[in-house]
Amino acid sequence: MPRYLSIGNGQLLINFDAQYRLRDLYFPHVGQENHLIGHVSHCGIWVGNVDGSDGKFSWFEDAAWTRHMGYEPETLLTDVTLTNETLGLSIHVLDAVDFYEPLFLRRFDITNQHETERQARLFFHHDLHIYENEVGDTAYYESTRRAVLHYKKNRWFLINGRREGADKEGVDQWATGVKEVYGQEGTWRDAEDGALSGNPIAQGSVDSTIALHATIPPNASATIYYWLAVGTKFEDVRRINHNVRERHAQTYIDRTRSYWKLWLANRKPHFADLPAPITALYNSSLLIIRTQIDHSGAVIAANDYDITQFARDTYSYMWPRDGALVSSALTHAGYETLTQKFFEFCRNAITPEGYLLHKYNPDGSLASSWHPWYREGERQLPIQEDETGLVIWALWKHYACYRDIEWISPLFRPLIVRAADWMCSYRDTETGLPLPSWDLWEERRGVHAFTVGSVWAGLEAAANFCTAFGETALAQKYHGAASGIKEATDKYLFRSDVPSGDPRFVRMVNRARDESEPAEQPKGRSGMEQKGRRTTQEIRISKDNISWNVDWTLDAAMYGLWYFGMYEPRDPRIVSMMAHLKDRLWCKTEVGGMARYENDYYHQVSHDVENVPGNPWFICTMWLAQYTIAAAKTVEDLTPAVDILTWVASHALDSGVLAEQVNPYDHAPLSVSPLTWSHATVVMTVLEYLDKHAQLILDVE
Repeated sequence: MPRYLSIGNGQLLINFDAQYRLRDLYFPHVGQENHLIGHVSHCGIWVGNVDGSDGKFSWFEDAAWTRHMGYEPETLLTDVTLTNETLGLSIHVLDAVDFYEPLFLRRFDITNQHETERQARLFFHHDLHIYENEVGDTAYYESTRRAVLHYKKNRWFLINGRREGADKEGVDQWATGVKEVYGQEGTWRDAEDGALSGNPIAQGSVDSTIALHATIPPNASATIYYWLAVGTKFEDVRRINHNVRERHAQTYIDRTRSYWKLWLANRKPHFADLPAPITALYNSSLLIIRTQIDHSGAVIAANDYDITQFARDTYSYMWPRDGALVSSALTHAGYETLTQKFFEFCRNAITPEGYLLHKYNPDGSLASSWHPWYREGERQLPIQEDETGLVIWALWKHYACYRDIEWISPLFRPLIVRAADWMCSYRDTETGLPLPSWDLWEERRGVHAFTVGSVWAGLEAAANFCTAFGETALAQKYHGAASGIKEATDKYLFRSDVPSGDPRFVRMVNRARDESEPAEQPKGRSGMEQKGRRTTQEIRISKDNISWNVDWTLDAAMYGLWYFGMYEPRDPRIVSMMAHLKDRLWCKTEVGGMARYENDYYHQVSHDVENVPGNPWFICTMWLAQYTIAAAKTVEDLTPAVDILTWVASHALDSGVLAEQVNPYDHAPLSVSPLTWSHATVVMTVLEYLDKHAQLILDVE
């Protein structure tokens, strides 16, 4: 189920699903240690007479509730309205993670729609799996603070609350108990009669439920606050709880609202003629991106735990490519310090040889991978070379924007030169092309159009750095290597022997070793081999006495040939390529949008490949908009880009969250959400539009 709302501060991340259920709680890193691991923590309400009679109970996920879920404009505070006509209740909820402390806050404004005074009891369930397992947890009620605590080793969670106007803070009811063993579902079932057992402690596989009460006059409202403090020791959560009680939970909510409004306002562009839905999506995208970036600098791809259903793994990793593209967007948007941490992360992660590996955990350790070090009797590097090239490309953009020489200097040798030397060496000495690596989709190994564009850009960026630092010989070396790659791309990836007879660039080439060389079995971020699915058309063609396996498949990622600067957008070969991509990859349904490539298997919904080559991906669709912007000669030429951005905004969740892809028939979100890359592409596309719009207006004047 997609994550509809994400709130966080770089160390604590909270996710809600489409039914407004708490599903993920990450701490102390964004993407690392999900203490819910996707399990549902329920929230609901009992309402009845003040004497406790004639009570009715409902969880907020029940069908009787109407839910409207979004964010307060230009903040990371939720704006949720829940209505239940059967209960005669309307509830407005605001959720926030404090901008500084690891503190989750909730405010419930409960409106009694009846003509009689009634009592409401809010119930909060906590299905914690501390350190991502249920073994050896403890939950207990602590009477001094009238709070419930969970802990295991160095992870502590303190749960408390108050009714506005109450004499003192503290929970009104509580229960701790056993779950997931002996047929026990958990203490949330204990809440459904409106009363909790009061069991004070449980250990092992445990959960807890608390209740906070309020008496509500007829046709009036009452306010209840809830908070959850997180820390690495008891003193951490004790201090946070004490401060919230002393300063009031509303103070923390107000300061967090002010912080995020200021965070956006300081760098807000002039939006020219862009429609309001696009500007709103731009603002919300920046904020959502921020929730997915760890305080270590790791830019996490996505933190939707439900993806583990496919291969028992997640997207909660830092892919250097995703991080570089997200950082490029944030650089352009004006977020200097935030992106600096990402490049420092890469400096620490790069191998002594000079390449970045597949992906990393938020704490900097090497993450899981399905790319082998060994195949068919030979050693190979389990890498996607674009991940190394794009980090250097994005770093040059950062330096060109901010010119912070003191910050960039410590990265020059350990990151820039090391990576560029390796990219120079990792080339076919005969052709000049980069040696094979995995493509950006992580499905096939070879020499890819996207990769050659990325490596060329990385080498040119490194040469620019060397020129700036007075390293003339190195600059010439890197420029020379980049020139050799472009010449080889002209020679080997632009083909006049296309089966259709129309010369064009191809997705991938591989030097053939022998006639028995097998095709790669595609894999994706799920890490699952797709047996029997050959997504490539491999034809052996001899050129300059070299036998090539050529993949003719049209792939949206071929845009990398122009986007990173190797070719001009108006180069006739690029114009032709982009026309082919749009014609073949646009989904011919009412939903529309661009697929990744022909017959894309990942989460495939339809086998009608002629009309639905694959599911529409937000990033691929916006790549078409970016091309339209880059090639535009007049302001009127920009109109199709606005249409695409409007399409993106209209296919987001109601909360503004973008998934990875959508169903081509009903635009339901598919795969993970939010996908950081999707939101970063919104930011970059909008900024490129504004830059080009301003340039074209000046040209007219």
